Amino acid sequence: MTSTGPATPPSNDSAPPSCLLEELNVDCVVAILSEINSLADLGAFIRASPGVFACFLSAKASVLVRVLTHELGPAVRDALILCYTENLDMLAAETIDRTLEIAVGGYRQCLLADKWPWVPAQDIETAVGMARVARVALYFADLYIRQQIPHVEHALDYSAPGGWSVSQTERRRIAQSLLRLQVIAGLYYPAFHEPGGDDYFFASMVTLFEGWEMEQISEMANFVSNLIEAFRKLDRQMPQCASHYARDYYSKHYHKIFFFNLPTFSAILVAAQREDDQFMRKLMAMKDCSAKLLVRWLETSRCGAWRMDIGTRPPAAVLALLKLPVEDAARQVEFNRESPTDPPWGWVHAWNGKQVNRWGLDLVPAFPYPGSYAEHCRTSVLMKSWRCLGLVFWDKDHAQELLKAKALEGCRAGWLWSHLNSGPPD
Repeated sequence: MTSTGPATPPSNDSAPPSCLLEELNVDCVVAILSEINSLADLGAFIRASPGVFACFLSAKASVLVRVLTHELGPAVRDALILCYTENLDMLAAETIDRTLEIAVGGYRQCLLADKWPWVPAQDIETAVGMARVARVALYFADLYIRQQIPHVEHALDYSAPGGWSVSQTERRRIAQSLLRLQVIAGLYYPAFHEPGGDDYFFASMVTLFEGWEMEQISEMANFVSNLIEAFRKLDRQMPQCASHYARDYYSKHYHKIFFFNLPTFSAILVAAQREDDQFMRKLMAMKDCSAKLLVRWLETSRCGAWRMDIGTRPPAAVLALLKLPVEDAARQVEFNRESPTDPPWGWVHAWNGKQVNRWGLDLVPAFPYPGSYAEHCRTSVLMKSWRCLGLVFWDKDHAQELLKAKALEGCRAGWLWSHLNSGPPD
């Protein structure tokens, strides 16, 4: 029923209302709330007035979904599927294969909704769940941005007033990748408990995404892993063990707890920041984005298992399950617009518009391959810097600017494609 009454009952007091919005009817206030662009702004808005808060409660689900859509864009679909799958018991009555089939099928259908509104109306419980998982993803997205900006500005010797600014689309790309990382991690972890589950998971899940999307997910996994490692080093409660075995045990223990549970990790980081106003500065200082740190993580993935923080591809037998297109005969990829659902300019530039199914360590094939070892080393260093500076997240103008950095000298159009095929780009 349409409400025509004011947001709060009229008062006999002659004093002016504390909030002019309270003079509007409920439907008008709800319409205004639905146009707010972020969860943070919505929270500040409804806390400012009891009357406005009451209006919000009357249409909580629809307002949350609209605000989430404004803030996340198409990534709101990933928030919805994460909300559906985060409490899914992969080890329940049905087999992992069947549960994965259901989860992946639902994700595929959700991703097909490529026009606004990307998600239909939801019940209150689901809308609140979406807001909760989105808040966590946005928290880590902003941490990534905070960590990247000094490295980007240093690489460019950037001195423009106001510094390097991040667009809404760039923030959405990062948040989308973090949401997808959580979906994959949540479904992937139980697969370790059944023989062959790892292979079946990969064949089921990875076909949902293009190579550039998997690269974005891989880079976010790398960021989260390094953030966990930095936090471990700052944690005073962890025993200062001298043995390498003990240090390795606690490192893996931290990753097991936090990598597969980002909400818990974010809550701990927020609490630590409240207790120590210098904590975040220390954490960001330890979260180095140097090529040396990235090399360490890349090299640890040589053990053969598919690593979430790197995204290496599994053995050929597993790849055969995917029926991936032949890369030298695949369709062209074009840069059409700045959107989280379209290939970023940096990816299209690196592959000269070729469609490829590679990401992470697999961007540069392991040596030996047709070509010189010196060329392989040079390209590997470029790839590490390219990943480290996040070229798959930035808009075209930012990516083009970054290619002027000394660390990316040699990244001409098609530089990765040229290396893969041992010849000049087309």
